[in-house]
Amino acid sequence: MNRPVGRPSREAEFNRVVERSGASAESVRNFFNRPGRLSTELRRSIARAVAETGYRPIRRGRGSLDKVAIGYQMPRSWSMQSPVMDVQFHELLDAAQSADAHLVPFVVDPRVPGVDDVVGGTDEERAERESGLQGWHRDYAHTLAPWTYQEVMRERLVRMFVVNDLSVDDPRLEMLAAQGVPYVALGLPRRSTSGEPAPRHPYVETDNHSAIAEMVRRLREAGCRTFGHVGFSDDTSHVTRDRREAVADAVGGEVPRTTISYLDSFTPSSERHRSQLRDWLRREDVDAVICDSDALAYMVHLAAPSAGRSTVQDPRAVHDDGQRSVMLTGNDNSHHRTWLPPAQRWITMAPPEREKMEATIDLLAKLHAGLHGEVEPVLIPPRIVPWGDGSTGPAYPSTAGPDRGETV
Repeated sequence: MNRPVGRPSREAEFNRVVERSGASAESVRNFFNRPGRLSTELRRSIARAVAETGYRPIRRGRGSLDKVAIGYQMPRSWSMQSPVMDVQFHELLDAAQSADAHLVPFVVDPRVPGVDDVVGGTDEERAERESGLQGWHRDYAHTLAPWTYQEVMRERLVRMFVVNDLSVDDPRLEMLAAQGVPYVALGLPRRSTSGEPAPRHPYVETDNHSAIAEMVRRLREAGCRTFGHVGFSDDTSHVTRDRREAVADAVGGEVPRTTISYLDSFTPSSERHRSQLRDWLRREDVDAVICDSDALAYMVHLAAPSAGRSTVQDPRAVHDDGQRSVMLTGNDNSHHRTWLPPAQRWITMAPPEREKMEATIDLLAKLHAGLHGEVEPVLIPPRIVPWGDGSTGPAYPSTAGPDRGETV
């Protein structure tokens, strides 16, 4: 019979090996998994400690989760699909299957009488931060989520979760932590009392902060001196604030900023927003605009000519007295760039969804094995895609194109 593996005994045995060998915990792990990285003397020292303590690692397939069912809440969307979530789901499915696990998707459906489409309503209702339909639905759905998670565990035998679309003081994380159910959050959990990270939740996050800093650094080296920021309107998540802080840190202070709602970014040819961005560009007259997404960068691209700015992404033209270029940055390497000729494609970042989902499953495998002491937050840096690169392969599948009415 196999000896049951529990967190206290396994950690204690592992720590004794570390203590007796005088090696680091990482070196002891490498002894079993990558011994070639260690010197002969260090391998001998760890081998003696292993023999003295009787320690043996758990031997199962790499990253195996033994057919465990992993719950994943899908977005409840009425009017549009999210290409980002589509890629995330498929990468998570691949990572789970590679680890011999089952992914169980589900939705939290409030079924509010009389409300068929929270994406509808007036522009003011959609844009209002506190009482807008979209923000209201998100908050309401989160209050129902813990009950739905309990139901999924009971009826579909789910034993752990990947938690996405986080809110501040997310009740799902608090419930799962209180009940000892293994989970990993996608994104940095936040607390409302301070706005600071909630330290006890395991999570995997894209390192947007460093990527924005790198894009700004490249623009500065190319000759850009002044920056502006086009971001999403605030909502009940912490994403917009984090992006705003990342831009300020990268540039070295607050910059001129204007905002557009996430929903409105799905209709980039809107004349109202083109006028908004045209007037903003004329007023601020910046060399470069940092955008929270490629969809927003595309909207600035459409507005630039009416503001007297060129859309050619050539830093040499930033200070051209004839027609200055406005340099742009994006955030997700979406299909919007591929609608344009290479010379007009802005610098952006390609989201590391595959690496993020693999890291998420690795953390769940450690939790499943009782290795709670080895579970640390993971930051995955995105890949920087330079301007004018001529790439033709979008990271996300395109669901629309210029034939929707956008003019290039």
